Amino acid sequence: VNALRRVADQHQGPLREHLRQQQAVGAAERVISFWIFNGFAVTASEPLIRSLAVRPEVREVRLDVRIPVPSLSPADAGDPSFISEWNIDLIGAPRVWTLNPAYDGAGAVIGSFDTGVDLTHPDLYSRYRGNHQISWFDPYGEHPIPFDFHGHGTHTTGIAVGGNASGSAIGVAPGATWIAAKGWNDSGVGLASAFHEIFEWFLAPGGNPDNAPDVVNNSWGFEESGCEAEFLLDIEAWRAAGIFPAFASGNDGPDPGSVRSPGAYPLSFAVGATGYADEVAVFSGQGPSPCDGSIKPDICAPGDGILSAIPWGYEVMSGTSMATPHIT
Repeated sequence: VNALRRVADQHQGPLREHLRQQQAVGAAERVISFWIFNGFAVTASEPLIRSLAVRPEVREVRLDVRIPVPSLSPADAGDPSFISEWNIDLIGAPRVWTLNPAYDGAGAVIGSFDTGVDLTHPDLYSRYRGNHQISWFDPYGEHPIPFDFHGHGTHTTGIAVGGNASGSAIGVAPGATWIAAKGWNDSGVGLASAFHEIFEWFLAPGGNPDNAPDVVNNSWGFEESGCEAEFLLDIEAWRAAGIFPAFASGNDGPDPGSVRSPGAYPLSFAVGATGYADEVAVFSGQGPSPCDGSIKPDICAPGDGILSAIPWGYEVMSGTSMATPHIT
């Protein structure tokens, strides 16, 4: 983090000052300086954008893009057990818990990069790390405490760390704590520039790298096929800092090369989905990676017919979104 900040400070000074001056005269409205990659997000007039593009220190100017909000796909329930859900049993989590009470995720911090998390849910409230300044980030400034306008983020977080408030264990690591960032605003709009803010925040929540999570669950991806390299530098920074990037492979399978970015990146750990019979789900995005031809997904986990938390209770959902938090 210190190295990234030094690079930004060494190279951005003149441009930062120029953009401050342009803001003062109304030519620029929104200026965000990034250090996770050496760049800016700017909302500005056309003449200013064209003038920025010809400055010698500016390598490229590109449009901010929207990331599609993940879909919640209801599914029929599988054959549940009386102790835990079938998916939790299938991956062997209860057997690990019985080896040692501490083998339940205790001490680990899980990051949720999703639609938010319902802080009030009985399976999640006690597992929140607390202190909103270092455990919650909403780049749109809509909610000062964890909130989920959609339900997807609550569902994925429940699979990662949820307990048994429903009478059946829904989470793989109920001893872990969670922190979260809200990738989409309440209208369902998620901007790439806001995602860069979130990537940067997870590196140093509250400005301090000591607050970073061990792993971040990313149950989202680009809608377009191919190698969309927008977040490549962000994930390189996560890996350099020791943050594990778990990504959904996408739900556009089963054709070859259907894995979606950022899960397609070599440094991302892409997760495909299986069903109750432990066979690959037909919708699960498959490799090879359109970025480098490598094998994708990196691993599979249950993702077809998964019970977990939602803001209004519990729901069975399907998708590689549901598979990813098993690995997280």
